[in-house]
Amino acid sequence: MEEYIATTLKGLENVVIEEIKNIIKVKSEKILDGRILFKTDKVEKLIEKTRTIISVYKLIKHTKFKTEKDILKSIEKEDFSFIKKDFVVKCKRKGDHKFVSADIERGLGGFLFNKGYKVNLKSPATIIYVEIINNEGLVGNLLAENLCKRKYRVKINSASINACLAAAMIQLSDVKKTDVILDPFCREGLIPIESAIAGVKKAYGFDENLHSIKSGRLNSKVAKVNNVEFSNYNLAWLDTALKKKSIDKVICYIPSISKRNDEKSIKKLYTTFFYQIGFILKKGGLIAVCVLKPELIKKTGEENKFKVIKKIEVSSGESVYYVLLLKKSI
Repeated sequence: MEEYIATTLKGLENVVIEEIKNIIKVKSEKILDGRILFKTDKVEKLIEKTRTIISVYKLIKHTKFKTEKDILKSIEKEDFSFIKKDFVVKCKRKGDHKFVSADIERGLGGFLFNKGYKVNLKSPATIIYVEIINNEGLVGNLLAENLCKRKYRVKINSASINACLAAAMIQLSDVKKTDVILDPFCREGLIPIESAIAGVKKAYGFDENLHSIKSGRLNSKVAKVNNVEFSNYNLAWLDTALKKKSIDKVICYIPSISKRNDEKSIKKLYTTFFYQIGFILKKGGLIAVCVLKPELIKKTGEENKFKVIKKIEVSSGESVYYVLLLKKSI
């Protein structure tokens, strides 16, 4: 079996480890932030089925270094005969270094060119992928990238979250085929659609913005899921729109304090949220919220007898999100 690296958002490593186990029945381990190492002969199946992995590459070399030359020297004896037609080198870098990504691309590209391999910058058959993370370098053959992009998202809300993060929230919520879930801030429908794909019995997407509801309906049609229902409801109307104790899980990306939303208005929103959810949530039901600032929602939840049972910090681009799982404390 070959060694591979799966990349994900920092903070979701354990979710990916569990997903790899569920899909291809192998153990894996975190080796760096957002980097999971595993061995398999079924990598194509993982690429096809994953919902939380960003990219996958076959590992050629994992090395520690001090200089740019150390990285290039570490791969001198590696076998690149898998390059059958042509190639390009792509490098992503995190940390402070005396070189830039383009230096690595030129250096490794020149090394392979001198070995007789043909460079193709536009549409290469093989992508040699280099990740530089502080003083560690990973070199591999890139097999899949941009796996967080969803083809069904023809309408995207700029205030939404990464699709891998949404899928991770669903996995963390341990959704079952008998579950009915609700996202009361559904935007373009990402969480309800991902829940439907995960196999829940029913997924509701509510939003007070009619344009968001139209986007959700269009996206769900493209996704070809028929167990999702979108409705134009304000949060205060949940107890009217849904029956008492009819929802198993509430999964959502909830607004936070910002320039547009002061603490008073967000506090009011959270109080309404927990009151309404307390009415529609089944006994033993779960709330999973993604939020930029967790302190106020944690405090408001406790005031409404909802206790945080798990908290995960997730980095996506320049943003840091917090996923909180809450349950009724009595």
